[in-house]
Amino acid sequence: MKGKSRRLFNKYYGYSLEDSHSLLEISEITGYSLFHLERFYKHLIKYKYRSRTYKYAWAMGTIYSACVPHHYFHGEYGYYLRRKKPVKWGKYKR
Repeated sequence: MKGKSRRLFNKYYGYSLEDSHSLLEISEITGYSLFHLERFYKHLIKYKYRSRTYKYAWAMGTIYSACVPHHYFHGEYGYYLRRKKPVKWGKYKR
């Protein structure tokens, strides 16, 4: 069950299932603004009251899920994300 959001993201964008990505890489892959991804990440960390390790892992998993258009987190958290440019690479180029 670990990394389910990451696997979903990688499958959708055409990467190996176990690849990890930084916020900068996610920005380049999806076309979402790095500023908005960082702001969303800080928002998630601020409002999660659990252990430190769990909090950061949960925040990245939520970002992975929110960046996949057909996932329900995209509808729930999509207002935090803004596109800045077309996607450069990946399975679904725009």
